[in-house]
Amino acid sequence: MFLKEAESGLPLGVKHPLPRTPLAFERQVDWALKFDPHEVCMVEKPNYPSAREHEEHLRQHLEEEVREGLVAKMSRGEFEAKFGEERAVAALAVLVEDEITGKKRVIHDGSHGVRVNHRIRCLGGREKRMLVGKFERAKDVQ
Repeated sequence: MFLKEAESGLPLGVKHPLPRTPLAFERQVDWALKFDPHEVCMVEKPNYPSAREHEEHLRQHLEEEVREGLVAKMSRGEFEAKFGEERAVAALAVLVEDEITGKKRVIHDGSHGVRVNHRIRCLGGREKRMLVGKFERAKDVQ
């Protein structure tokens, strides 16, 4: 059932935990990022200066993610209407990994300020990564 649902997309996020697979893996009870529901989270964190410094690379990267279906492109009004008070805009940064080749990596910072990463709880995440990996490898073979 999980793999069938994965074909069209999984409802990931702070409000939609993935179902567990208890026959495959034990329940995860300890989280590296602790979430305190009383701690104030920002709704939006501005991008890091490197995003402006490498704006063209960042735009190309995001357009590619839109083409791949990994990111949805919408106006701020559409975004606010769709997600309302439950929205969060994480900061972006661009890291230059290799000065010689110019290789760059885009970082989505879901931890600092908005604390999105702290709120995500995929119940049984390790087994989901394993199953998704097998599913992706099976698609590549076909």
